[in-house]
Amino acid sequence: MPSVTGTPKLLSKGLIIPVNLVVRAVGASWARVGWELPEMPITYRSPSLVFQIKYYPIHLDQARADVTVRPSNEGSTGTGVVTIVNITVPWTAQLSKQSKLFKAMLRGLQPATQYEFGVCMMQQELEDRGRHNRMTNSGEPTELCWSMVQGFETVGQNPADPPRNIRVTFPKDVVAKRNFYAAKDSTASQNTEKSTQASAEMITVRLSWDPPRQTYGTIIAYLIYFTVDKHKMLNDWLERTALGEVRQTDLPEMRSSEVYFLRMAARNRHGASPFTPVIVFRTPDANGIGGGMVRLSKVYYDAREIEESLDQTDPDFRFESNSEAVDRASHTSEQQNNTTREQLQWIIVGCVLGGTVVIVLVAVTVLFHRCHYTGHSLGIVKR
Repeated sequence: MPSVTGTPKLLSKGLIIPVNLVVRAVGASWARVGWELPEMPITYRSPSLVFQIKYYPIHLDQARADVTVRPSNEGSTGTGVVTIVNITVPWTAQLSKQSKLFKAMLRGLQPATQYEFGVCMMQQELEDRGRHNRMTNSGEPTELCWSMVQGFETVGQNPADPPRNIRVTFPKDVVAKRNFYAAKDSTASQNTEKSTQASAEMITVRLSWDPPRQTYGTIIAYLIYFTVDKHKMLNDWLERTALGEVRQTDLPEMRSSEVYFLRMAARNRHGASPFTPVIVFRTPDANGIGGGMVRLSKVYYDAREIEESLDQTDPDFRFESNSEAVDRASHTSEQQNNTTREQLQWIIVGCVLGGTVVIVLVAVTVLFHRCHYTGHSLGIVKR
């Protein structure tokens, strides 16, 4: 609904072009915009005013023909098209006399993206009694009706999901490519772990993955954490940072015949994604025999909770992120159900206790009144 402001001017000859476009608030996927009319029409044949808002990422050509029209209750189609939204404001006598400020919400935008928007007032049904020439009745707004554009940028957002489809292989006679960075602030526990590996046979582990489905910008790095000791905190795991443009990296000097626990996350310029659940794999022996990813019975987000056997490996197994989301949702739903069940039990106990107290109080009150009445009737009430 339009807000009330000022006293509008009478309709002058020519088109009414919206002015003073503003962006009042911006989120990661929405923007609240507003505009004003320099003057209001004297009369209007339609029961409502109709505006069109077009918005698009600024890297697109404003004049491109790829246009998508959306009603006012639907959102944007995102990048790749110029989106047009129809906004309808009911026409009333109060509106014609008092209001010239309008606002709308643009939804379905992409995070961390620059947009421009413009507004056009559909004026083919305006009636100017002082003019004898008829205005065009075309269903398409004339290009001259559009306001100047106003730019804005949506709020940035971390990647919504972690890397997916993680695979582990063990190439032979491969010199690991240096497409990762080791953490500069290695802890003492990491140095201890490296020293214990010196006597073991070292192999190279090749880690491959697919990027998150919702990156919300360019991935600049992948964070890789791994350890042989599941009882350590995640901050004490060994850390590698792979470049954002790569989809695999080699982890050299890994101990043979050893079980490793691994987690990954993706990072854009706004922050890091959630971590993957714990991924477990066993390296082959010194002869290159065995090794592969361990298929766990369920999803774990804390390696310290893993109590099942880790002896069976599957060389062709890959960690699928779709099952992660399903298991996480079911786990969360189960926890919520348990919490709700406990709350209901306490509510029932409280109701029973409260009802018991009320019944006892009523019984005591009734007995007191009966005794008092009996004393009066027998004349033994103390005076």
